[in-house]
Amino acid sequence: MKYLVCLLGCALHLAAAEPMHVYTLDGPWRAHAGDDPRWAAPDFEDSAWPERVPPLAEPGFAWYRRTLRLPADLSSPAALWFPSLARQAEIYVNGRLALRHGTPGQWFTQRWGPPPVLSLANAAPGSTLVIALRVYESKNGVWDVWTPPLLGSPAALADGYDRNRFRLYRVNLAWLLLGLLNLLFASAAFVFWRMQPGQPVYLWFAVALVLGAVWNIPQFANNCSDLLAAWTLPGDSVAGAEFVAWVFLFHGTPAWPGLRNLRLAALTVTLTTAMTVAAYAGVLQWSSYYAVSLLATLVTMVLAARGVQTTPRDERRALVVLLVPYLVYALGWVAWHARSLKAALGGALTESRGLLVLREPFEVDLSQAGALLSILVMGGILLARFNRVARDQQALSGELEAARRVQEFLVPAAEVEVPGFEVGSAYLPAQRVGGDFFQLAPLAWGGLVVLVGDVSGKGLRAAMVVSLVVGAFRNRRSHQPGEILEELNAVLAGQMGGGFVTCCCACFYTDGTVTIANAGHPSPYCDGRELTMEPGLPLGVVPGIEYQETVVHGKQFTFVSDGVVEAENDQRELFGFNRTRDISMKPAAEIADAAKAWGQTDDITVVTVRSKA
Repeated sequence: MKYLVCLLGCALHLAAAEPMHVYTLDGPWRAHAGDDPRWAAPDFEDSAWPERVPPLAEPGFAWYRRTLRLPADLSSPAALWFPSLARQAEIYVNGRLALRHGTPGQWFTQRWGPPPVLSLANAAPGSTLVIALRVYESKNGVWDVWTPPLLGSPAALADGYDRNRFRLYRVNLAWLLLGLLNLLFASAAFVFWRMQPGQPVYLWFAVALVLGAVWNIPQFANNCSDLLAAWTLPGDSVAGAEFVAWVFLFHGTPAWPGLRNLRLAALTVTLTTAMTVAAYAGVLQWSSYYAVSLLATLVTMVLAARGVQTTPRDERRALVVLLVPYLVYALGWVAWHARSLKAALGGALTESRGLLVLREPFEVDLSQAGALLSILVMGGILLARFNRVARDQQALSGELEAARRVQEFLVPAAEVEVPGFEVGSAYLPAQRVGGDFFQLAPLAWGGLVVLVGDVSGKGLRAAMVVSLVVGAFRNRRSHQPGEILEELNAVLAGQMGGGFVTCCCACFYTDGTVTIANAGHPSPYCDGRELTMEPGLPLGVVPGIEYQETVVHGKQFTFVSDGVVEAENDQRELFGFNRTRDISMKPAAEIADAAKAWGQTDDITVVTVRSKA
């Protein structure tokens, strides 16, 4: 430990002993438009070049030269630092390339961040330096900011470089925090949409946040680090798509927006990408780029407000609450584009182009504040709807549980003792409450009536229809299958709301005769073969239908619901009629288990009746 303390003390002593002189190289430079590699040579005669403070007013290549004598009190080695530099620049010191900050003439190599400190290890105090800058500026020949370079000791310039990085972090930190917050809430909104696919507003909010993060995070990285400016191209390209997602949100666009809206989104991304690349490459003036962006932002604000007015009243309240922070967000971008447009037309450029609403501990402009408010408001909406849905689901769960208990009461036991017959059954609902049902009704003179059916739909509504059918069956006036189906149809007609019930009814006699009537249900199996019979229309579709009866003789009959034949495996292969036929002589539980193992997709019901005679 004492050695560490000694080393730290020596380091502090050396740092304190090192001279911290810093000289600002302000004043004019020799400047000339054009490009010639000979202009980097230290012996090149540049006295005919005009003197001016960078930058020149026209776009394209330009050179700046300056000859200076190092102060005698400057420590050795010395260092040179340009706090700001053109986005594509090369620095030559005494004719040798010292730094390439992007490649002049290649637009995709632009860099926004601060260049590093240059070491002048071979420059002795009192010696002469010739500094030459080769730059290329594609946007009207105007640099964002010109700050005179600094000359001094490495420690002093490194300290200045760190201070500048800290200042850039403070100015741009809101972009990073907002981008990370976007991703966090986008994930939550996407999860909510997956839980409630009928609420596409969650999906479009998640899409808008993700697209915003694609712009925010690279913006922070490029402004604070010496990275390629092309890093922000994806974010700039999808900036238009972000506003399209907001418009979709406020218009109530479904999750699959349709071909027309997809074309609109694709066209927006294509135009935005083309404009961005053209502006970076110098083909499109930045003033035109910012003017179009300003107009597009205003148009999306109008479209979003109009969309809220056209949404149904029950959804409008939440959208109005969300519209206000969105408009603040969009107004912030209007201010950002307006200030950028003013700078591109030759006005003064401030480091923060947005309209600042907070300066400490880090800067926040109006667009960032609006984005944060949008996230918080949507978070509140999500939380409120989550609590409401949780309460509704809890209430529905109680109702379903009550329906399940009623259904258990209505469904006969798996094994029923009927004199003269061996009866087996299996009932496997796909959900908590199923839509299949069956009933067994022994007759006083020794016969047996079997009813097997399937209600269209699932859940509580199907369970209520099952209760209605079972109640009507137990109050029937006849034991003839055709008449029973006619009675049930009369009860259900006009009560189904577009749904229907398939049913198969059979009456077993002690002499082995079986009378069967069918209402759109899968035909039963007799002694291992599928019966051919008139299917009939399902119940509840058309009133006043007469159902034809079929009389057959056999030893074992097997009734199944469509959940058996429509069972589907991972290869999307159905269990099918052939496999059902092949196992139709097996016990009911075994048939049901085989279909479930194949891949249950619907309620499975199997009833077997075997005559003991």
